[in-house]
Amino acid sequence: MDDDISVDDATLRRMCHLFSHDLRNPLAAIVTNLEFAKRMLDDVDEDLAEAVTDSVIACEVLRRIVANFDLISSTEAEKASLHEVVVQDLVRDVVNKCIDQASQAELTIETAGLDERTPIRIDRTRLQLAVENVVANSLQHAPPGTKIDVAVTIDGKNVLVSAEDDGKPVGEDIRETASTPEMHTMSSRQPGMRYSRGLGLLTARLAAQSQGGKLTLTERDGRNRLVLTFTSM
Repeated sequence: MDDDISVDDATLRRMCHLFSHDLRNPLAAIVTNLEFAKRMLDDVDEDLAEAVTDSVIACEVLRRIVANFDLISSTEAEKASLHEVVVQDLVRDVVNKCIDQASQAELTIETAGLDERTPIRIDRTRLQLAVENVVANSLQHAPPGTKIDVAVTIDGKNVLVSAEDDGKPVGEDIRETASTPEMHTMSSRQPGMRYSRGLGLLTARLAAQSQGGKLTLTERDGRNRLVLTFTSM
């Protein structure tokens, strides 16, 4: 019983997957209770309601980090539960969840292309995680007082979900490597990188790729632009 415990890579990934699964339920319960408290406090105590709102935002960030960890540690990342998902509805839901966080950071989010209804057959959870991480990256890096543009664009059979902001664009020389594990885990930050909480760019890329999509880092008119591309039905 005193032998050293060794854990191989596959076992470690399974353990991490179980760990993230165990975190989800209590975290979801905390968010539910905080959102209930916020509704009760809005007309009672402004400062206390603001504190509860801050806690809800922090829990939402934690929820996304746990989901990222779960995907990265999964030993069966290629498996998915496919459903018909209307991309515009999903993007609208993600943006609505970010309104308080954007306001707290003195940012506004504008949307475009959400009036159409474009269904794709995809794993909803992974699509949502990819979109959440792209929008979260803009929320983290956009300067206060600016706006973030989130759009859905249809190009033939391709469905593009983009987030564009006034933060410093990822340098052209590192765009291909910015969403790799090696770049995320460097001991010192590479100039021009767009780090995000919970290895967001890496997870967005993995979630997209697991569904036959891709993540592209680019810029337009000096603004940073992150684009997720999927194929419609």
